Amino acid sequence: ATSQSLPSPCNENEISGKLTITQLQNMDATTYLSAVNIEARSLPAINVSSSPPTQQKPSTENNNRENRRRRRQHNQSSSSFEDDLIEGTQLSLSLLLSNNTDLPPCPSPSLLPQPLEKASEWVDGTLHNFSNLRLYLEKCHGAGVGRSREEGGRVPVPPMKDAASWHEYCLGKSEAEGNTGGYFDDDDDDDDDEEEEECFDGMEDAEVEERGCEWMSNIPREGHLPTTKLLLQMDQVMTRRVLLHHIDYICDGWCLTEKRLAWVYALLARLEKPLHRDDDALLRRFLRECCRERAKMTERGKVLASLNVIIAIVGVYFEQGTRVMEVG
Repeated sequence: ATSQSLPSPCNENEISGKLTITQLQNMDATTYLSAVNIEARSLPAINVSSSPPTQQKPSTENNNRENRRRRRQHNQSSSSFEDDLIEGTQLSLSLLLSNNTDLPPCPSPSLLPQPLEKASEWVDGTLHNFSNLRLYLEKCHGAGVGRSREEGGRVPVPPMKDAASWHEYCLGKSEAEGNTGGYFDDDDDDDDDEEEEECFDGMEDAEVEERGCEWMSNIPREGHLPTTKLLLQMDQVMTRRVLLHHIDYICDGWCLTEKRLAWVYALLARLEKPLHRDDDALLRRFLRECCRERAKMTERGKVLASLNVIIAIVGVYFEQGTRVMEVG
């Protein structure tokens, strides 16, 4: 079919074998196609490649010797890898293989929501209420709550990274004064109030706002409540940071109170999913600490009830431990 479709104006005796660059320079298109046709007819229909040279198989003794050598090299490299582990890697490995990452089980059924046989219904109801709160906050945020400067303007808040200021802002001085090793001293409370008054004496409102200390001018003794307006003026970066402050204080041994857990509950309602890996690790650490604190409790009360709510939300809703509401 190729020979019938391509003309052959050139002489086959003039063009044979492979074409050279000199021949191609003096050819027109028709002559080139004719030359290709002639060269194609000279090729065989089937081309058989030459077989590779045969290699002599090693003897059984040599093969066994080679296997023993490879095993020795593998064992030496494995031993060297274990010896060369850096200290941080060894520490992480020992931590992961220990029981420190386990969630402490609830030691007694009396610490769980009652009646115990309806615990699953209680968890479902708690998650349903929490989900409804998140939907309500999203609806309010879409309506512009927390973003408008009308109706009293935005609520002044401390600098985002100032953990101590947020601690006082959310919980009040009385909360901090009740903790051992806190940064407030009961004896100096009156002196602190006088210093604050002197700080604002002679300062205009614009100057107070410019210096970033406007939030200090009117802090309730019991701290600010996590209102809808206050929560919605925080973006996700600030929400995550303030949540980190509260969790750090709890993990550092500051006592659990209803106000502290209420703020954690409110901030969790503003935390968007899917979680960033840092937030995931933070909530996992927080859940372990909550389970440890629950295991220490000996009587029921409002703090235990609030703690069970937080454990259910972090463990089940944020998927940090689905069996946290079971008795160990």
